[in-house]
Amino acid sequence: MMNKSANLLIVDDDERICRMLGRYLKREGFQIRTAADGAIMWHLLKDTLPELIILDLKLPGVDGITLARELRIKYPSIGIVILTAKDDITDTIIGFEVGADDYVTKPFDKRVLVARIRSVLRRLPNSEIGEEKYVYS
Repeated sequence: MMNKSANLLIVDDDERICRMLGRYLKREGFQIRTAADGAIMWHLLKDTLPELIILDLKLPGVDGITLARELRIKYPSIGIVILTAKDDITDTIIGFEVGADDYVTKPFDKRVLVARIRSVLRRLPNSEIGEEKYVYS
């Protein structure tokens, strides 16, 4: 089990996705904040840095690819999971090239998304969440 609750930021302009995903992730033990666009995201990052950002690509204003690129430069230790309806292989490759740690397409299974989030969190440098210990007997 995780030894602390990870702070996640969901950046998606679809209010239904934010509500549904936020409720589910809270039940899974995460602390959640949401932002409908990049401007709100940057504002929230001034207060508290999350361990991981769930980022849509189709956002009003600045698109998710640009935001992912800027996030990776400014905050290299924050995990980035792209969650988008864009399922073209080119979009997936670009997502990884700009710094995403994972890429999940909509529609998605919430349990798989949680597993991917936890996987990214385990790999983060200097993360207490990433310090899970596995004992094999």
